[in-house]
Amino acid sequence: MDVDPTSTPNIPPDDPGHPSRNVDSFFDIDSDDEDSWRDPTTGGIPLRTKKPDRGYDSHHCPLITSVHASGVHELRIRPCRCVLGKDIPIFDQMLYMGLYPASRKKTRTVFTFEALDDYDLENLETKASAAKHYDKLTRLTANAFPTMVPNRYRELLLISREWRNLKARQRAGYAYSPPDAIPAGGLALFCPACPQPGVNLPDDWKSDPDRKKYMRTLLADGNFKQDHLKMKYDSDDVALSDGHGYMVTRAPFEEYLSSTSDPVTLYASQEPSCHEHRAVTQQNQSHAHLDVTGIGAIACGRHGCFYPHSVVNFRKGEGQRYMDYAFIQAILYIRQSLLVFLLYDIMCQFWVNFLKRLLGMPDELRLPDGVEFKRGIGLFHVHGHVKECFARYAPTFIQGAGMLDGEIIETLWNLLNYTASSARAMTWFHRQEYLDTHMGDSNWKKLVGMVLSIFHKWENAAEQAVESEEDFVSLCASVGEQKCALWAAEEADAQEKRDQDPTAMDIFDVKEEEAPGKTVMANVWIYRELQPNTSTIKGSTSWITSGIRITEQQIELRKVVRKAGKFPTPDETKKILEKRQDLQEQIDDFRARSGAFVSIANEPNPDHSPALDEWEDAPVDDNDDPDAQHDPETTVFEIIDDRVAERLAIPLPSSFGKVACKARLQGLAAIEIDLRVGQANDALRFLRIAIGQKSFNFRSKFRTGSGNSGYKNRLRSYAENHTLQMTIDQAAQVYTSARHALEVLGASPDILSKFKVLKKADLSSSTAVVDPNARGERNNGLSWIWHTQHDPGEDPVWLDELYRVNWLRAKARRDRWAEELALTQAEMHWTRLFHLHRKSLWLRRAEESSAEHPKLQFYARKQAKTWDLLASQVDNALARMTK
Repeated sequence: MDVDPTSTPNIPPDDPGHPSRNVDSFFDIDSDDEDSWRDPTTGGIPLRTKKPDRGYDSHHCPLITSVHASGVHELRIRPCRCVLGKDIPIFDQMLYMGLYPASRKKTRTVFTFEALDDYDLENLETKASAAKHYDKLTRLTANAFPTMVPNRYRELLLISREWRNLKARQRAGYAYSPPDAIPAGGLALFCPACPQPGVNLPDDWKSDPDRKKYMRTLLADGNFKQDHLKMKYDSDDVALSDGHGYMVTRAPFEEYLSSTSDPVTLYASQEPSCHEHRAVTQQNQSHAHLDVTGIGAIACGRHGCFYPHSVVNFRKGEGQRYMDYAFIQAILYIRQSLLVFLLYDIMCQFWVNFLKRLLGMPDELRLPDGVEFKRGIGLFHVHGHVKECFARYAPTFIQGAGMLDGEIIETLWNLLNYTASSARAMTWFHRQEYLDTHMGDSNWKKLVGMVLSIFHKWENAAEQAVESEEDFVSLCASVGEQKCALWAAEEADAQEKRDQDPTAMDIFDVKEEEAPGKTVMANVWIYRELQPNTSTIKGSTSWITSGIRITEQQIELRKVVRKAGKFPTPDETKKILEKRQDLQEQIDDFRARSGAFVSIANEPNPDHSPALDEWEDAPVDDNDDPDAQHDPETTVFEIIDDRVAERLAIPLPSSFGKVACKARLQGLAAIEIDLRVGQANDALRFLRIAIGQKSFNFRSKFRTGSGNSGYKNRLRSYAENHTLQMTIDQAAQVYTSARHALEVLGASPDILSKFKVLKKADLSSSTAVVDPNARGERNNGLSWIWHTQHDPGEDPVWLDELYRVNWLRAKARRDRWAEELALTQAEMHWTRLFHLHRKSLWLRRAEESSAEHPKLQFYARKQAKTWDLLASQVDNALARMTK
């Protein structure tokens, strides 16, 4: 097959008049037409806006629209009529020439392979839609005459789908096997560093005594950005790879949904036992214009690779049955790994009947015998739960987890969400394949960066493992062998019971009757809002809670501004401006919502009290001695501007004054009183923990040890205590702000007597923790902040409790870093074996390919070489790790 040279002007490719750079090929050239418009870029060649004849020429050569990476061109295609080519259909001839026809009969448009690869890569990297990409081609072709360029946008949508599917089959090796042999997830690429029996584990892995090293970590999360509009007509929708990638197969999943249902949400019938999670409260919420409200996915918790065939569509909210199915499919993908660590941001609620639900699954969804589960909640989400969830579900205290935050999937959503606007209006299966492609590209990027990522983790783990071991040994020396042995036995017993009874892990938290915090108070009021015939305005609790949160962020930003001083660096200025912009957007949104609850015709007063001045003037640096007093002369100079976001008044009831709270805002004031009480309790709890930790660091690191080790401990103690002092100052400001609001709101005398005015002297009694046996300390009581929930006579008991929790957490930190060091070393070896496994697969495909298909052999050997080079990269990293 030939391209007719007479169909394109005889102009060099780099000349401005070449068809790839100009519009000439879409106009008839007629130099005799005096009325034609003359284009100065072509030397004044007269042009007529008449499209050329798209029929056949005298040689029966059709005029074809050819879409290339450089633009859209008009070419005449001459089929090959030689002895070998005359029997080959023109469709196949075009493919041999690197042209992909847009139709099978009477082809009028072709896309070059380069054009399809260009769009595929551009879409993966920039998330540009097909419409935007074709707009780019139009401008490359005829920037001044876009309407004269043939519109092949619809054809691009169709052919790009087929092209992606062909490339996926090619990369997965299915050109070497029957097309109907693709299993669920067969076109998907998975993580090279996760343990996979038969792929990247040694043959004797089951005999390894360290069984937890082979634990698979499954991290689940929902994404409500990836919704989908209902289609008016879906009968013509065709699936090219249903269930072959990361999205689950549609028909079995729909059948599963029709046979199961989610329980009614807990909060509709009783007071919540944990924080109000969107995944729970909106599990039955639907939208009339959507057939999908979002997706739920499973990723490996340590490396952030999507699990094949485990991404589900939500038909309503993030219900349990959807995530049940996703978890099951991820577990079934690698059947031989029997120890599974499940991470989910509402695991405390999700797990309640999870095992019972598994027993009710159909046979095809039954898990292999002997599967054991550990469960947890990511470190970001667990802090939004009730206090008890931290010790019970945080990966910090779970054996075998290593240093895992359990939130890596959030980083995956950040990129995938750029596809939401394009995928929303696609057909069902087009969207499914489109998301599969982008999730596969995400996994590919993880794979090629895996060696460097693991190496950096190993470097950090090697350093932190030594440091945490030194800290723990120092701590043991300051506590004594008897207590260490007792606490070690308690910890071992709790870890043994954890899988059946997570409450056993409560030993990792201070045993105290904790006052209710802001979250608990908010849950109580939200529960009241849901009751029938309530006088509480629905949404008022959420509104006030968000306002209080903004005031806390203002305090934090003021601290950042003061720390930067008179002459901030460019990076500090950029950070401050970005934080101010984000905070201003939150304030604007809060004010927009305020009209439903209060009238802000009269501007509220800034949240300020003379008591706050003491904390505004606190220095940002500290000499880190727990008994040191602040020097007001070290206060950082700051120009106060009431117009900046961190000093704007927030229209909460407390900001309108005592008269307004008593006269017209009584209902809202009552809610804010309870929330401010919770805020004060939270702040006091942070103060106690931070002061105790700072003092404990001073005792175990600064005043113990000698020589180089003792010197390093002291330096580390200075740095840690500086960070803790900033936390103490900020918590003190939050507490003072909460107490001031309680005064304005007209809180009862009992409340105000409990929450005293906080002075700096109240935070300087930490010598009792540094050395309880120091002279004169027996008769010196702790500050009132330690007695809000304790009897003053129990101070020694409280201090011993503080020591115990610090020891247990130091041991957990030491153990997790030791696990992380072992895991990173193992993962590097597993990555190498994964690459070698893929290399052997492609070599076998090359050997099995017949001599009649040399291109198949060449492609297979090329792939084998790629995996061999990736394995060599791992060898280099292992050599550096073993030095």
